[in-house]
Amino acid sequence: MEWIFDWGESHSAISAECWTRYYATQRHFFGAVRKNSFSLVENRQLHNYVKKYDNLQTVKEGKKLLAESFFRKVLEQSNAARKNFFELYSEKEKMDLRELGNEGLAKLFNHYVTAYERLLPCFSASQPEFLKPAEKALKKLLNQNSFSEEQISSYFTILTTPCEVDAIKREEIDFLKAALPGDETPLLEHAKKHPWLFFNTYSESTAVSFLKEKALPLGKISEAEVLLKTNEIRRKSIELANKQKEILAGLQGSEQASELALIFQKSAIDRMETKAVWGGAEFLFQNMFREIAARVGETIDDFMWTYNIEDVLNFLEREIKLSKEEIANRKKFYLFWLDNLQLRFFSGEEALLVAEKEVGFKKEISVTEISGTIACPGKAKGKARVILVRDLPTLEKDLREFKKGEVMVTTMTQPTMVLIASKAAAIVTDEGGLTSHASILAREFGIPCIVGTRLATKAIKTGDLIEVDANKGTVRKL
Repeated sequence: MEWIFDWGESHSAISAECWTRYYATQRHFFGAVRKNSFSLVENRQLHNYVKKYDNLQTVKEGKKLLAESFFRKVLEQSNAARKNFFELYSEKEKMDLRELGNEGLAKLFNHYVTAYERLLPCFSASQPEFLKPAEKALKKLLNQNSFSEEQISSYFTILTTPCEVDAIKREEIDFLKAALPGDETPLLEHAKKHPWLFFNTYSESTAVSFLKEKALPLGKISEAEVLLKTNEIRRKSIELANKQKEILAGLQGSEQASELALIFQKSAIDRMETKAVWGGAEFLFQNMFREIAARVGETIDDFMWTYNIEDVLNFLEREIKLSKEEIANRKKFYLFWLDNLQLRFFSGEEALLVAEKEVGFKKEISVTEISGTIACPGKAKGKARVILVRDLPTLEKDLREFKKGEVMVTTMTQPTMVLIASKAAAIVTDEGGLTSHASILAREFGIPCIVGTRLATKAIKTGDLIEVDANKGTVRKL
């Protein structure tokens, strides 16, 4: 088939559109290589498809990352995109949006969309297709040292895991401090400092309630205990750095191996830093979205899940609203299709029919075995629990229901899933590669992990007994 399933997640209509069209609007950035993207949203769940040809082009483009100067430039562009977004956020915080006319609100909204879309190619630059040339080169070098397959797999995992304290670990340390006994102000400040915890969340009170619940197991933690836990996080980073030095010391071509390993390590850190921004973008700009929704006359929920970019501007510039019938249609299905850089939109049953015809969309797939990329070697058996990335209420339900020893099967992991992952026997994802959050998380907990299966959440159901063989890269129903 010309199209292949790429990733799935729950996104607002505005975000879903940005994730589809950024290949056209951000064409000048590394990471925006594809010319085609197909995103069907079914009851808030986005199913994204890409063309095989575009993926091959992405792999070819990834060879550029092997040049140190080019890779450094990619990281600089990513840092600039994050800085640009937070500068806009700071400007917005100085505004009284209720006093802003529709024209001013439209201008702010346009700036937000541009700043958000600028982040996306920076995030995509660490996709597995772009890193294939670096992966091939590093594994070839390890193979030349006459290591066994098991050693190559282990050394590759260790060398490509970042030692640096990333956005997730920083949040963990900051949360321990915010959870010290006192008022709720530190928790609200924590939410704004780490907004990616509140993906698809449009309420500060909901965020604070979640953090209060998260703090309960800590009890009355002391400053000494915070320091102890902080030092433990840093100790693990130092241990990993020492392991990497040991491997490189006995390696022929150690200088080249070190350079290749840094591509993965820095890409992983940069990926998480960028995800921390786009994942929390709507939470940080929730007052803008609430103000627009109020003027439209819709609840924030209905507004975020049905109004796309053009609809928002149609209202702010011409006071044109979506009909109740159209809103009802979009709650079922809608579709963004980037066809050779031209964006097309469909809604309701028409969107479903187009998806079935063009990409062969199916809600479920009947297969007994799937394969993907080995992110952390090992083998495990257990009952599957399918977790879809949606919102805080869904996450809280998943936290309550997930049992120790189950296999977490998800589209892609979010930072809020750390507690679930700590109880999992293994992790399997639709999306992601060696620098993905799921990969880093699995390595931290030392559990088998297979990423980039594309089919896991469609082929596996909660309760299925499955075997995850992360030595071979296969997931099998038993």
